[in-house]
Amino acid sequence: MENKPFTFGECATEVRDKVQPEGANGARYIGLEHIEQGTLHLNGFGSANDVSSTKSKFSKGDILFGKLRPYFRKVVRAPFDGVCSTDIWVVRSTNGIDQGFLYYWMASQEFVDFSMQGSEGTKMPRAKWNHVSRHQVPFFTEDEQRAIAHILGSLDDKIELNRRMNETLEAMAQALFKSWFIDFDPVLDNAILSGNPIPDELDERAEIRRAILAQNQPSPPAPLPEVEGSNDSHVQRVQYRGGFEFSGLLETARELRQKQTPAEEIMWALLRNRKLMGLKFRRQHQFGEYIADFYCHEAKLVIELDGKIHEQKIAKDKKRDAYMQAIGLTVLRFANEDFLSDPEAILNKIANALPDEKSSSPSGRGGGEGLPDHIRQLFPAEFEHTGEMGWIPMGWKVGPISKLCEKVQNGGTPNRSKSEYWDDGIIPWLTSGEVRQTIVVRTENFISEAGLKNSSAKWLPFGATVVALYGATAGQVALVASEMTTNQAVCGLIPKENYTFFNYLALERGVSSLANQARGSAQQNISKGIVEDTKVVIPAGVITEKFETECQPIFSKWIHNLSADLALSRTRNTLLPQLLSGEMRIPEAEKLVEEIGIMRDEL
Repeated sequence: MENKPFTFGECATEVRDKVQPEGANGARYIGLEHIEQGTLHLNGFGSANDVSSTKSKFSKGDILFGKLRPYFRKVVRAPFDGVCSTDIWVVRSTNGIDQGFLYYWMASQEFVDFSMQGSEGTKMPRAKWNHVSRHQVPFFTEDEQRAIAHILGSLDDKIELNRRMNETLEAMAQALFKSWFIDFDPVLDNAILSGNPIPDELDERAEIRRAILAQNQPSPPAPLPEVEGSNDSHVQRVQYRGGFEFSGLLETARELRQKQTPAEEIMWALLRNRKLMGLKFRRQHQFGEYIADFYCHEAKLVIELDGKIHEQKIAKDKKRDAYMQAIGLTVLRFANEDFLSDPEAILNKIANALPDEKSSSPSGRGGGEGLPDHIRQLFPAEFEHTGEMGWIPMGWKVGPISKLCEKVQNGGTPNRSKSEYWDDGIIPWLTSGEVRQTIVVRTENFISEAGLKNSSAKWLPFGATVVALYGATAGQVALVASEMTTNQAVCGLIPKENYTFFNYLALERGVSSLANQARGSAQQNISKGIVEDTKVVIPAGVITEKFETECQPIFSKWIHNLSADLALSRTRNTLLPQLLSGEMRIPEAEKLVEEIGIMRDEL
């Protein structure tokens, strides 16, 4: 191409490979409902077996652009092969244009706005290919195209890693709640150890706990391993419990403990306190000149989590692994991205590497956690039967969730015709449609002080649980991560002390039950009364206090990641138009991204 502006129609082609669902062999299906609005994120997928009418085929890496109501800015790159709605364009680059560059071109607000200018239809506008084909951006060399895609992709990679980490954090919180308050694992452990009778209904779970208790024996102290020899006179070796101390090495280990990668934080949360198979793991454990990320002496097992930087340290890692294997250790090495993407698969690989007597029951959803005595002793050792919820721990109660709340309230909507209630508003105002988020850190709408005073909108504090009452999200549950107000379609539960995470997780487990109680044909709705009357088991206060303590770091990290993603998205959306217009030079953008420490090679 000559050194002239790029025209979209000369840089892209629409893939028009159609297929009937029955001929798609159960391929994964993406509809508009699976592409998030404005976030450049795919929130799920369906199956070709569950849809009808003609669909479009796409390949991994293709650009998927929602042409129906394009102002929603539903744009993603396909992460797999599959089929999609015909309301989605399938697009590939042509004439040597970089596919990543083309993707961000189509994701730019300028392209979206241009597509709306030539759309057809009033209520349901559709973008027209002939029109968008005329959209232009300045000329960029192939290297410049790749650099732009790399810069913006680094931001999106970090956002995606945070999303995956949050899925793991959510699973951890749910698993802990289920273990303590649904399966009653600590009570079963106490009953087994005390020889107390266990209800027949809990026998299956009790067998799992017996197996875990049998494994949960203390590990012997670590031996002092032989270390790699060195003739360097400046290396001073002193014996200590973890092996030998090389000058300065313990300081490095302490620093690593304080500066863990996000993946290491999650792995440690899954391994610590004998949570995996009842085995004791140590972190940042020294072997000679090396420090292992995680080490289990009982199994002679080392676990290493690697970031992208390790792709440049293959030879060094091989030497490190060879040394550890030479002293009788098994070394398992996993990429951070693989662990964050599917932690359960990684835990199963760890379990499979253990000796047979240790590998019968991996941790997590299978219930492999062995609780420390000081926590287990907070729980009773017997059960009693209730008419409402069957067998529950002795001394616990059953009651409405409102008993665990300071207040349960609905919000309100300021008069839309009063501009002074909305203009320049700075008060966050949550609608029921936003409750599809698991944790709400920011609202889409804001109202003014006058709007708050002259409506039924009410403040909710950090830590309140909200339930959507109307519409498509009726019954959905979220946790409020900052102070905000709500409309009348949102029920807010302000928790009593030590019930913040308990209330959220208890209601979150009951989403389907709440949704099933929705009434109405035109618009599904549930009442505030249904929400506040939801029955829950009520443990002793000392137990919920400990549960809050255990959950606090999980939710803090979760909320931190969500806030970071908002900042990263703002940065990406700011850089995108500036890079495509040539307003910002590539070196400037690279420096900005490097300053926040997330260039892709470092992930």
